[in-house]
Amino acid sequence: MILNGVKMKIHLLWILCMSIGVFLLTGCYESEQPIIDKGEKVDIVGSYKQQDKFTGSVEIVTFVEKKEGLWPLAHYRYIDQDGDVLLFKKLSSGLYLLQRNLKKEKRFTYAFVDFLDSETALILIADLMQKDDYIEALLKKFNIELESVFSSGETYYRLKGNSKKIIEFFDAHDKSLMAVILKLEKQN
Repeated sequence: MILNGVKMKIHLLWILCMSIGVFLLTGCYESEQPIIDKGEKVDIVGSYKQQDKFTGSVEIVTFVEKKEGLWPLAHYRYIDQDGDVLLFKKLSSGLYLLQRNLKKEKRFTYAFVDFLDSETALILIADLMQKDDYIEALLKKFNIELESVFSSGETYYRLKGNSKKIIEFFDAHDKSLMAVILKLEKQN
């Protein structure tokens, strides 16, 4: 019975993600506390053309790098045009987990990033419509709860559990469980 409730929430989450459309890094997954403490260096500085793969809309987004500390202990943060802070963590699949600290709200959102080359990146989310049984199994395996939260007129899905387990949950995702939602192409 509990699994059916989780499955129903996952289906509702997918419908919500599809209806939001302009997902840019606002994520369907979120947490109250940060899961990534120290960001890793990635090649995402500058201006990018962002194409929403669901709606086809295009806009220009920018990212600025902020480095704290000296190598090899340096910590990298990326600030977008809205002032939101982005941290990246490389996962075993080769994808990066993106944590976005929303400047206007006290919450952290998550997506996956596939850097195809120095000019192109894909932003992905879990394909909850087609792969819901796998996602449900991962939630159970890592003892993660999914809680719906209504904020600013929208519903978000908060991950609750041990931070280490949540990282392991994200690390267990691979490309076969995901859908591309945005494409970023570097502008000259």
